[in-house]
Amino acid sequence: MHSLPEPGAIVPKSPADPDKSRKLIRDRAYDAIQAAILDGTFQPGEVLDDAELQAWLGISRTPIRQALYALSIKGLIDMAPQAHTRVVLPRRENSIHYIQATGVLVTGVTDLVAESATDIQRTHLAEILQTVNEAAQQQDKTSFVRALGRYFEELNAINPNPILAKLSGQAMVALEYCVSVVLRESDVPWSEITTQHEELIAAWRAADPETIAAVTRQVFGLHGTLGSRVPLHPSAGHSTGDHA
Repeated sequence: MHSLPEPGAIVPKSPADPDKSRKLIRDRAYDAIQAAILDGTFQPGEVLDDAELQAWLGISRTPIRQALYALSIKGLIDMAPQAHTRVVLPRRENSIHYIQATGVLVTGVTDLVAESATDIQRTHLAEILQTVNEAAQQQDKTSFVRALGRYFEELNAINPNPILAKLSGQAMVALEYCVSVVLRESDVPWSEITTQHEELIAAWRAADPETIAAVTRQVFGLHGTLGSRVPLHPSAGHSTGDHA
């Protein structure tokens, strides 16, 4: 495992209620490990050692294992009993599937929001998309995925369907992680993406639900664009993942 930050403020002081204490510690471990996966402190495929996690977090093994199990359900940890516990390593050959799965969730939420958003909300979404487009123009993959993630968070925050909002929000964390990993060594059609996002920005500003939906589907390869253009094989010098 990589060198980890000092545990300092990782775990809060234990409250009087033992059950509440256990829950808070488990949740704190969950949040810390998830953050380390998403920010790259823990690399895709990296084996996580219980003893090192205990030393880092300053807590016992039980809440750590509980947190790891919860993260495995979320799709960020690969656990094999008596074998290994490691960060999920997305499969390169599943690039299209990650992008299209993300697109299905985003377009589902978009279809609802495009019909119900206020003028102020549409303007706000267009402004966030501008940051997505700026990252695409700079061909900055990390910033691009991060900006898209923020766009979806803001979109989902005004989702009129609370059930869809909860389920898609939960699923999007692992999907965004997988997309960010496979895009690192992929050839991305930046010019095409920039054009699509300019169209999407204009559609939000014009309050045009049909165009918003159509362009969103194109962005995520649901009509043969980005998804079909991401190579299914790693670039030279990079191995293929086999854990997700």
